[in-house]
Amino acid sequence: ARFSPPFIDAARPAYWVPDQDILSCHNCQRDFTAKLSKHHCRACGQGVCDDCSPERRPVPSRGWDHPVRVCILIHMFHVVYVFSFLIVVLILHKPRIVLKLLAFHLITGF
Repeated sequence: ARFSPPFIDAARPAYWVPDQDILSCHNCQRDFTAKLSKHHCRACGQGVCDDCSPERRPVPSRGWDHPVRVCILIHMFHVVYVFSFLIVVLILHKPRIVLKLLAFHLITGF
């Protein structure tokens, strides 16, 4: 099956915050209106606006094996996690590259 988590109905997984409990965007705190639609982050289940959920990525831990809406907080967490992992791998396996990158950063500011 495409969806493995428990569902309240076909479109709303049980981990999503119920619509009636969402008055404003979980990230930017703007109030939802007829013009500002609410969406659910498929990873955390919070209600977010379109501006705060521009990214799409698979969330296999929630049963979404294809790219789906995720909020910017989840996206940034994933980016930082992947970046941190790559840094650890570089430090452990290619310390000279890390030193060159650090020197480049100190010299150029990038």
